[in-house]
Amino acid sequence: MSAKVQIKRAQRLSKRSIWSLVKLINQYLFFNGNSDVVFILGCQRSGTTLIADILDRDINSKVFPEFSELSSDDHAFNIRLNSLPKVKKNLSRIKAALIVIRPLVESHRAQEILSTFEDATVIWVFRHYKDVVSSNLKKFGIDNGYKNLAPILERDSDDWRSQGLSEEVHDLVSYHSNKGLNPQEAQCLFWYVRNLCFFEKNLQKYKRVLPLKYEDFVETPLAHVKKIYAIAGLPCPDKDLVFDVHADSVKKKIEMNISSEILSLCDEMWRQLESLSNEVY
Repeated sequence: MSAKVQIKRAQRLSKRSIWSLVKLINQYLFFNGNSDVVFILGCQRSGTTLIADILDRDINSKVFPEFSELSSDDHAFNIRLNSLPKVKKNLSRIKAALIVIRPLVESHRAQEILSTFEDATVIWVFRHYKDVVSSNLKKFGIDNGYKNLAPILERDSDDWRSQGLSEEVHDLVSYHSNKGLNPQEAQCLFWYVRNLCFFEKNLQKYKRVLPLKYEDFVETPLAHVKKIYAIAGLPCPDKDLVFDVHADSVKKKIEMNISSEILSLCDEMWRQLESLSNEVY
């Protein structure tokens, strides 16, 4: 890493630390005792970090990323949430009007989360599978799709990728894996499985669940931020939270070598997700 990059990273961390301190002082002085909780769920590389970062710009918010003190009992990876009652107890001590949590590896537990946090809102962020696959393999390596499918194939009950899946989903992954998958197809199949959780858990029936299409969000970010605050029952801040959001990361028309069967699965899932998003907006 060059010295220039290191300096820029240090500057960003410094600004973030200062902002966190400013927020902490403001919340200590002006918090009225009522918090609204928002969980951001969905498949990795779908734009959830962007949503969380934008909400973090609200001076009245407290944002917990994937790695946080809410996962302190996960000594291996610090990514699995602590028991939900323990998380709920920890959140009761937070003095912030808006509490945002982004536990993507718990997306399959959305029903349990909604039952435990009776007034919480779930935002399910989804993004076109080609962009997700491209981003995932670029960040985590060309074999990451295989790594994501392995626990499902092994029916590993301790791994988040395999938990909460129906027998039909396990059989589907086995069927396509036995036929042979290239790296892009493997990651496409994982994208399908993670977003299928939305429908297998009947999240479309919950009024407190907001399906959010990443491509629409970056096109009209302010309208979507207002919708998030509305469904959470909070006034949208006057501060411009979306000043630097752009749509450069969508519609790249990435060329991929994907079988017709995998394409059919993902295209149908994409249509279902889009239809839900269109109903909301």
